[in-house]
Amino acid sequence: MTGGAVRLNGSDIYELSGKDLRRRRRDFQLVFQDPYSSLDPRMSVGASIREPLLIQGMGNRAEQWDRVASLLAEVGLAKSAIRRYPHELSGGQRQRVGLARALTIKPQLIVADEPVSALDVSVQAQVLNLMRSLQQQHQLSFLVISHDLAVVRYLSDMIGVLYLGKLVEMGPSEELCQAPAHPYTASLIAAAPVVDPKVRNAKPRATLSGEIPSGINPPLGCRFHTRCPAAQPICAVEEPKLRLFGTDHVSACHFPLRAPAVTEDALVMDS
Repeated sequence: MTGGAVRLNGSDIYELSGKDLRRRRRDFQLVFQDPYSSLDPRMSVGASIREPLLIQGMGNRAEQWDRVASLLAEVGLAKSAIRRYPHELSGGQRQRVGLARALTIKPQLIVADEPVSALDVSVQAQVLNLMRSLQQQHQLSFLVISHDLAVVRYLSDMIGVLYLGKLVEMGPSEELCQAPAHPYTASLIAAAPVVDPKVRNAKPRATLSGEIPSGINPPLGCRFHTRCPAAQPICAVEEPKLRLFGTDHVSACHFPLRAPAVTEDALVMDS
């Protein structure tokens, strides 16, 4: 990707610089995939959470430490954690610290990159429930990046599916998972593990084969055509456009799994 824009509340953040960019950074924060490497091992938990307040010049010393203590309580950590260091915490506790640090300066948007993939399965549900609770409590928007559709479905109102950097489908979470229009989306859903053996045995198998093409030199036409079981000659030469399949549900496929809501001539968008 060599072009485009990233807009938050109508402003392109790449057009900001200096003080304007620093001020706008209060509005968006990050939660990283690896909670251990994202924390400075030389800084205590309290110092890590307090650091954004120092950088942004928000509050006096007493107010800053009160904010730290309040955030620790919100993410389910004891006040004594304020003096501990990352190596003294479990993976789930470290990710809670990462969430507290992201919330420190009261952002509007948090980008969460694989927020639970580095955690034990038993801890993942706790962190996901915490994220949903924080989202409602602080009126946050989460942009969750994950390969796990179950995680995305649990946290998201809308899901966008990308393949080799191209948006192939986007729509409301439940509608997209229940009735996908793109073969790649369907393969992701089919590949998701199922605990119940009766449901697992009745579930259709994922049908993808072949190697993932180079992201630097992607195939012409539809980027998914080299692995798609429904591919036809047109897929190798013509890139499909996004078409409407429901309210706010779009997909880019020449041979979708279900009929679009309108004719191709009535709605054509770049993907």
